[in-house]
Amino acid sequence: MKNYLTLVLALAVVSSPAFASTARLQALGEDANGSYYIQDSRNMFLNPSEIVHFKKKLMLETASKEASFINTFGDYTYGVTLNRVSDAAKNTFGSILTPKNGLEVGVAGENTVHWGLSVAHSGANTAGNVTNTNVWGARFGVGKDAWNVRGTIGLYGDSKTTGAEIKSKSNIDLGASYAFDSMTAFAKFVTSSTDGTVAATTTNTKYTGYGVGVGYKKEMTKSTTMYSRLEADRLTKTVSSDTTTWNVPLTLAAETQALSWLAVRASIAQSLLAQNSSDSSTSVGAGLGLTFGDLNIDALVADNAAFNTNAALGTGGANTGSTFGFGNGMLANVAMTYNF
Repeated sequence: MKNYLTLVLALAVVSSPAFASTARLQALGEDANGSYYIQDSRNMFLNPSEIVHFKKKLMLETASKEASFINTFGDYTYGVTLNRVSDAAKNTFGSILTPKNGLEVGVAGENTVHWGLSVAHSGANTAGNVTNTNVWGARFGVGKDAWNVRGTIGLYGDSKTTGAEIKSKSNIDLGASYAFDSMTAFAKFVTSSTDGTVAATTTNTKYTGYGVGVGYKKEMTKSTTMYSRLEADRLTKTVSSDTTTWNVPLTLAAETQALSWLAVRASIAQSLLAQNSSDSSTSVGAGLGLTFGDLNIDALVADNAAFNTNAALGTGGANTGSTFGFGNGMLANVAMTYNF
């Protein structure tokens, strides 16, 4: 495996024209929900206005069992995603019953600015409706020239079973980015709170997180792109008292079009500074992209050790609420994009 990764990193001096999937982003050390500085169709889960850049696509994800369809209607672009459940919903309500059968519908337009709005729902219930979960959220985003601003708002969330219930009080995820030359600066803010009731005892839990960072993208040749990202994250959890953690991760990645039909990707990520020793690990990953006419297939072919900065938030954005690195296993994450 070590020799294989060395070969991949040697080749990865590259940029694929297929901006497609979680497998691609994870191979480049980014979050599966999108990147602030790498162009990819998954960015629509950060900012729904991004779907105007990825029209007429059908996308399938094997790891998460998601399906997305993006098309146009007159001057507008719309997207429908089946079976997508947000990290926030999974991490907040999964302690009772993890939401399933997600549905997100969005619409976007482009005039002086490009804008987008989407609404998402997910839920689950057991036989006889003894245990059930119901989650609603909305997403918005705008972009103009080098600026992008986006946000997610939790509209309603409730998960209950006999003698226990979790209710969402607030869930707000905001972010903005500004691109200049080869650099993109970004900032993010997340706050969420819930009331949990077990055996008639109520406990309020609140999370507040901040993050700032910069991403660098450099086209080394016509077929090669190098990426790097440095950021600083801080998370405070409040139950009866505050517990604060912080992390400063660095990611280096590369993507190359080795052949007309083959893209090779690789990355290495490490925490430069962290409050907890468990955050100070190194994560590497590699992936492939195959192009057959209008069909693109991406695969995460090697990974090690999930690297998580603040899973409790679980609300999207680079390294906010999902693994910092890779955790899907060898070839467990494969995606297909059909451009029609």
